Amino acid sequence: MHVILDTNIIVSDFYLRSPNFRLLFEYSDLLPYDIFLPEVVYDEVLNKYSEFLKKYVIEYEKSISQLKPLLIEKKKFRGIDINKQYESYKRLLDDNIETKRIKLIPYPKTSHKKIVADELARNKPFKQNGLGYRDKLIIDSIFEKFTIPEESVVFISNNKNDFGEEPNLFEDLFKNSNVKNTFNYKILNTLGSFVTQYIQPIKSINQEIDDILKLKKVTGVNIERWLLCNLKDVIYDIGHDIMCLDEGHGTILLHRIDCINSISVSEVTKLSRNEISCKIRIDGRFAMYVNGDQHDFLLSESWKDFFDYSLSEGDISISTWPLVNVKLTFSIVVDIKKKEVASYDPISVDSDYGATEYAW
Repeated sequence: MHVILDTNIIVSDFYLRSPNFRLLFEYSDLLPYDIFLPEVVYDEVLNKYSEFLKKYVIEYEKSISQLKPLLIEKKKFRGIDINKQYESYKRLLDDNIETKRIKLIPYPKTSHKKIVADELARNKPFKQNGLGYRDKLIIDSIFEKFTIPEESVVFISNNKNDFGEEPNLFEDLFKNSNVKNTFNYKILNTLGSFVTQYIQPIKSINQEIDDILKLKKVTGVNIERWLLCNLKDVIYDIGHDIMCLDEGHGTILLHRIDCINSISVSEVTKLSRNEISCKIRIDGRFAMYVNGDQHDFLLSESWKDFFDYSLSEGDISISTWPLVNVKLTFSIVVDIKKKEVASYDPISVDSDYGATEYAW
């Protein structure tokens, strides 16, 4: 998943210290997602900071000049060096971009002719009065970066009038663009919406594991981090059973985690002095990557039926990314001494396509 921040989101918290920003950065490895900032936004943020700083320094100095005659005891008030403060903020913003691994999206290569055409047609994000040039540069830089996105592109902006109300961007924005897979684009109007939809479900899972079973404390292993980082490997071994397709044909992978409804841990058992085992049950919805070709269709009826393949289509390769509801149960063995998951084995899988039981 790719998360892109608009100017207004950063301006609401210039120093990126709010609880929602902290969660955004903390969970970027767990979900995982990349955080992007268009260079247009970067320049706008610095300009907004400068404007606010100058405005409030003027107000501060005006208040001081009115306050001084009212004071019985004379007091010295320190002035504010605007240029020095601005440079300090720029350094801090640059440090955040580097340490939080925020990636910059360069200015778009959009021609002036194309921009003028959209402005004259009043296509979004242009307003009826023709304003919206910088917004146009922001959205075009995003579209150039993710022209054919295979993962979700989540644009966080509270500019509802020009970009759209969550969850959908205005259709106008895609006019005259080369963007494919527009269904992968989404807009959220607040950082809180992103936290609610993507982070809170994972956060509650963390709390459930910590509060109920205290597995992290007992094993010394961050189980929830291991789960989210290794779920692709776990599902890789049973992908054919999730899709109910014959093994030995095609390619089936976990493309992305769409959502996780719940995780439960049970039957925590001490196997030896250094090992603990438990069962983990995951209920979620996953986007699976399924690819097959003519060879698979000719040798397997299940693959042929899945893609509705006809011999008249000839030698072709087909890919799809279906959303699948999955209930997966597997066991893990944790090595307490080494503080790592030593092994894992599937127990059962129940999906939209069928169910499979494995030997314990």
